[in-house]
Amino acid sequence: MPSARAGVSVGATLPAYEVHNVATDSEYSPWEALRGKAATVAYFASIKDPQFWADCQKLQALQAAFPNVGVFAQLVDGGNASLLAARARESGVTIPIVYAVGDEWKEALRVKTEKDMSHQVYLSRNLRLEWSAVGLTDQTLAELTRRLKLLPASPH
Repeated sequence: MPSARAGVSVGATLPAYEVHNVATDSEYSPWEALRGKAATVAYFASIKDPQFWADCQKLQALQAAFPNVGVFAQLVDGGNASLLAARARESGVTIPIVYAVGDEWKEALRVKTEKDMSHQVYLSRNLRLEWSAVGLTDQTLAELTRRLKLLPASPH
């Protein structure tokens, strides 16, 4: 399974940056917002990717299977919040769909271009990156599921 090609290294603390949630029209740090969860799964993708909404549905199923885990999808190329919120509702996606406020996320996650970060999957606990991969393939989902099954029911 390919490892992540950009971003922070496994073991590193995930940096704070602000995102905009398209459903709630609010801004916050995604890592801090999900800090009380046993773990966090983040998926970075482009809205231009034809698989984006199908991938979000896979993440939705993962969230349903592991309610103790926080899951979100971050668009690397922004977008129109109201149109994205409508598309999420149409697709039955209720996990947070977010995009970064400004460009500080690129520096924070050591990203040169949005394409470098597209299709990245992060699994973190207590603000530390534990595992990453490229692509939301069946193999990636199987490994992610295996790792999530090993988590305690609560973070403490």
